[in-house]
Amino acid sequence: MILSFNSITFSPLPIWGNSYDLLECARIISGLRYSGIEVIAGRPHAWPYDLKAPEREKLRKELTSLGLEITAVCPLISPSHNPASLFADEYREAQAYMVQCVNLAADLGSPYVIYPAGWVVHGTSAEEAWKRSGETLYKAARQGEKSGVTLLIEAIRKISSNLLWTSKQAVKMMEKIAHPRVKLVMDTFHVWSENEDVEEVIRLYGRNLRHIHIEDISPSGLERKVPGQGVKDLTKVVSALKEAGYEGALSVEIWGLNPEELAAQSFHYLSQIVPGADR
Repeated sequence: MILSFNSITFSPLPIWGNSYDLLECARIISGLRYSGIEVIAGRPHAWPYDLKAPEREKLRKELTSLGLEITAVCPLISPSHNPASLFADEYREAQAYMVQCVNLAADLGSPYVIYPAGWVVHGTSAEEAWKRSGETLYKAARQGEKSGVTLLIEAIRKISSNLLWTSKQAVKMMEKIAHPRVKLVMDTFHVWSENEDVEEVIRLYGRNLRHIHIEDISPSGLERKVPGQGVKDLTKVVSALKEAGYEGALSVEIWGLNPEELAAQSFHYLSQIVPGADR
């Protein structure tokens, strides 16, 4: 397992003042001795429509020169890019964006693109939204088949997404799509937010588990916390992953003020519980 850090912490989402250039963000992450970086596919980091082929190649080389593996591309699913949208223009743009994220991942040398399923617009059919999200995922997976990139379905807590919020729903969508380029990602915060057991989810996902978002959680169950600063024992998570034979990345996905401090604190704790993670 390697330690990775999601560039979202250094982006203006949700705190405008945390707006760092991607390379500056990468230098900080590398300097803290992380081995990987998860790249947000949004401005000011890696909005696919901003980056032509020469710029993508340059970015890939620069990140590699910093000793960073690009562990995943993480789409910025904003209110205007709902993969399950019932609005024709938004739906078309959301599908095109997911395909572009797949192309970006291929060009940057990343094996994975995270897939948040989107949300149901109030007053419309959940069944139709589920169907549309599945169609978006399948279209992106077909593109991934051409380029060697795999889409990873992420269950996101119900308070944030009313379409797919449990591990069983994630497995259901994966099995419904039945495409070899569709697998699963687990986010410990979302798992705990829905009162699921992380070890059970690891067993349920099995070999389809390809990527991890790792955070701690507050006593209220409503806030992400730096690993080791919440109420959960992350050593049990690491042990369960080792037992399952997981060899992918542990990618910290957190936000708040002082992103450099958040990244440093996360690495300090995780490097003590993940064997061989300190490079």
